[in-house]
Amino acid sequence: MRLTLPYVSSRWGASKRFLKETVLLTSWAKRVTWKVSAGSWWRDSGPVACHSIGPSSPRTFAPLWSIKWRSINLDTRDFWLRWAPLNEASPTVKRIKQALLIAGVALGCVVTSSGAEPQASASPKVRTPPVFLIVLDGLPRSSLLDSKGGIDAAAYPNLASLAADSTRFVATTTVAVRIIDAIPAILTGRLPGLERRPALAAEYPQSLFSLLQDQYAMNILEVESALRGGGRSPEAQAKQVRAMRDDRNEDILEQKAFRRFVQQIEPTDRKARGKGVGSLHFAHVRLPRFPWHLVPGGTSYRPYRHFGLRLDTWDEEPWWSDDAYRRHLLQLQFVDQLVGEFLQAVKSAGLYEQAVIILTADYGTGFWPGETRRSLGSTDHPEDMLHVPLWVKAPDQSDSHVSTRPAQSIDILPTVLEMIDFPVPDDLEGCSLQKKACPPLPLRQVVQPGQNGTRRYAEFPLDLTDRDATLKRKIERVGTGRVPEHLYAHGPLAQWVGRRVEELPSSSTQQEGVVGSARPHRQWLKAGQGARGPRVALWVEFNEAPIETPWVAVVREGVIETIVPALPEKRGRRLLVAMIPERKDLDAEDPLELFQVKESENGSVVLQPISLQR
Repeated sequence: MRLTLPYVSSRWGASKRFLKETVLLTSWAKRVTWKVSAGSWWRDSGPVACHSIGPSSPRTFAPLWSIKWRSINLDTRDFWLRWAPLNEASPTVKRIKQALLIAGVALGCVVTSSGAEPQASASPKVRTPPVFLIVLDGLPRSSLLDSKGGIDAAAYPNLASLAADSTRFVATTTVAVRIIDAIPAILTGRLPGLERRPALAAEYPQSLFSLLQDQYAMNILEVESALRGGGRSPEAQAKQVRAMRDDRNEDILEQKAFRRFVQQIEPTDRKARGKGVGSLHFAHVRLPRFPWHLVPGGTSYRPYRHFGLRLDTWDEEPWWSDDAYRRHLLQLQFVDQLVGEFLQAVKSAGLYEQAVIILTADYGTGFWPGETRRSLGSTDHPEDMLHVPLWVKAPDQSDSHVSTRPAQSIDILPTVLEMIDFPVPDDLEGCSLQKKACPPLPLRQVVQPGQNGTRRYAEFPLDLTDRDATLKRKIERVGTGRVPEHLYAHGPLAQWVGRRVEELPSSSTQQEGVVGSARPHRQWLKAGQGARGPRVALWVEFNEAPIETPWVAVVREGVIETIVPALPEKRGRRLLVAMIPERKDLDAEDPLELFQVKESENGSVVLQPISLQR
């Protein structure tokens, strides 16, 4: 042991009063740290070295005097001890305070070496792995699958990467098809009630956030809910929800908000775990939900009006729901890119191996002609709205498992709590998916909104998730892969897509017509704008009205990009709506060209140019 006695500077000027001394003590036998703050003392455990007694950084109200203690254990902690402002008393009182401070430091170091026993910490050490819970929006499980029922790795490589290290619960359904009910159910582990309640912490005092707030630092991204109260009043919570719900820049906001959430994932979380403090990262992302207006690169296109959808019900014409499904799958590829950024941040922070990662969706979406998009009472395919993905990665898990155990979204909270060894409240209605002895699930219960604000519980059989009609339809009408087979090439003569016009038979005559853009985006018709893609939405009025629905080839720079039907619209016009590959680099002065696919007099199929007045 070495002790350097204090030395007090003789300079006591009004502007440069300071105390400077070095007291160095190394003690490996006992673990006591003394801390001084405004005349009070506390103890903490850890071998210490006392050094650098001196003034702290200047403050606006008064300079504070500090003592810095540095732990010499593996954690290496810094403790700054502050003394009361010395400029509030007479010089005599100041000197007395300084002398008491020096005596206290010396006494603390002497006590350390004298053999005093430290008090044991009363808080038990708990297991606090980092927890990541990502909730996507409006995502039916079938959208992620390929023809073999596995994750479509070509279309969604990042999601497939996470699935390779997770347990996929393939028989999972949601308990609600509205955000106001679905998100609270996930975070509280309880079925929504029959009384409509806003998704606020004031209405749901017990949630994942309130249970873990004392042991976990939180990084939370909520949209259209405010279940982490943060000490705010119910009025402030409701104001946040209204602001998010009414936002008109959703495409920009969602990307920026999620990327800010990802930026908060930092390596310092490992140090926090060493002190018994975990980190909880929760993000509810309003993607890939309706409206669908993003391509894989993140470009938001206009117009994104959804033709053929009225009061959340699809038209009987299959083209409208097929077109929406293609747009949904393109937007899902962009979500895969965001998931890749999230996984990279977790791995860069060194948290991936030890983390609990759960990915799910609040509810799904329907794409059947003549049926509703998300109302359970008007569809023959409720599985599209209820069947959601649920992937759970446990700490140190590096292989893939598939579980056919029936599960519901209310099982997520007890699963998280059990995986981090946190006591599971007895009043939860969900059951941990880590348990083998959960009560059998007799039926799947879902809260279904009715007319005039009424609500009821709808019941569905357990084998609901075994239905695969939607997956078969997706493979047949859209396809799988990064660029699905029928994303642009559909209908008759789909094999012509991608070929040059001069290579194909054409008619010597022209069809006359008038073209205009689908409202409200009239600027779309300016030269070159429509040609860049990725959305074609315009009306065409032919001089010679076709007897049947004509198919029209959309041509850009002499290449057929897609062939789509020109469907009837108001006032005898035809709507031409389709997706084409995005070409940001295109510097074309000419707009798109249109060719009608017609049968010639000899029975062969030819392309007839359409001369359009714009």
